[in-house]
Amino acid sequence: GGEARARLLEPEGKPVLPTLDDAIAAPYPLLAHRDTASTWLAVPTDGSDRAVRVDAQPWMHDAERLASTAVAAASRGAKVLIIRNTDADCIETQIAVERATRDGARSDLLFALSGCPAPHHSRFAREDRTSLDAELERRFGRQRPDGGCVVVATQTVQQSLDLDADLLLTDLCPADVLLQRLGRLHRHRRTRPEAFSTPQAIVTVPCNRDLGLLIGERGAARGAAGLGTVYTDLRTLEATWRLIEREPLWSTPSMSRRLVEHSLHSKVLEAVVEEGGDRWRAHASHLAGTFAGERRLAELNLVDWSKPYDATSFPEGGIRRIPTRLGEDDRRVAFRPPVMGPFANAVGELVLRGWWAADASPDEVPNVVESHAGVTRFRFGTREFLYDRLGLRLAPGPAEETADDDGP
Repeated sequence: GGEARARLLEPEGKPVLPTLDDAIAAPYPLLAHRDTASTWLAVPTDGSDRAVRVDAQPWMHDAERLASTAVAAASRGAKVLIIRNTDADCIETQIAVERATRDGARSDLLFALSGCPAPHHSRFAREDRTSLDAELERRFGRQRPDGGCVVVATQTVQQSLDLDADLLLTDLCPADVLLQRLGRLHRHRRTRPEAFSTPQAIVTVPCNRDLGLLIGERGAARGAAGLGTVYTDLRTLEATWRLIEREPLWSTPSMSRRLVEHSLHSKVLEAVVEEGGDRWRAHASHLAGTFAGERRLAELNLVDWSKPYDATSFPEGGIRRIPTRLGEDDRRVAFRPPVMGPFANAVGELVLRGWWAADASPDEVPNVVESHAGVTRFRFGTREFLYDRLGLRLAPGPAEETADDDGP
């Protein structure tokens, strides 16, 4: 958005933030850079627009409905891309799609690698992720083969990969993120199945229209499908939902700037808060406090490159590990010797989320319980994990060990 651009171009000063009208009036696409002064460069386009029909459907908590819709479209020859906000929902939807294809005896519609149906998300070993990326671009890319196919993924597919889907089903997310996801829909010019000749995206939303119900008394938000966790700012989600309701036909790039600003600009977010009442005001205060705390933490851990090395020191409290990102530290788990992964790759390392390994000692090593036919179970700290064609996750166990998983 324009306000973020203004802050980035004046990192040491007090930037003049654009009004909503001025932000919308900025060119799109746009390159902005700073030398002695801020400079804008409008990027020319070919002048053509692409109109995408964007429909909101209350299917966010209905993996079976998502699966049946996707499989029905694939049965008609469509390449269908499903993007969920969390790994847990991605895996649940993958299982639902597999069940739907079994019911119709159409396992050929499943995205698969080395004969194994699989989703696409961040919790695969590097070796397997590279293979998944390549196969996904082969099945959904510029030179894709004919025939229907369904792939279930997370944010890992919304940029970098050259994908060209006929139909997109995606969870609600901020408009700027949604535009990235729409970029995987009708990306290349080609002849498509008749029913999918025009771009269509189905955005899954909660059954209850009131997102304010996800806001707690102290202003923090938490809901399923990453609402309030993966995407912490419910104001941007509410603004995006309103955009979809108000304008179900999105033409890009001509509307892109307006769509982004009407979901991110402070005036739009302030209007959401004022219309929402006390819960939303508490949410706005919580977000402001969290941002201030994170900024202060980053400032404390900054390296001042203007000082000589021998004049620098670690923060008070002794030497400690300082992560490059805010949040809990991930743990790298090395297997010696490597284990055989689900796609016939030797897997030497997996990455665990910080809270998964919070009770593990610094010198903890994985204890492989079982590794056979591409399925590996191992213990790390007090928890047991499973790695197979669905990716890395906590092994089934006590309820407290299978708490909801809000990672992308």
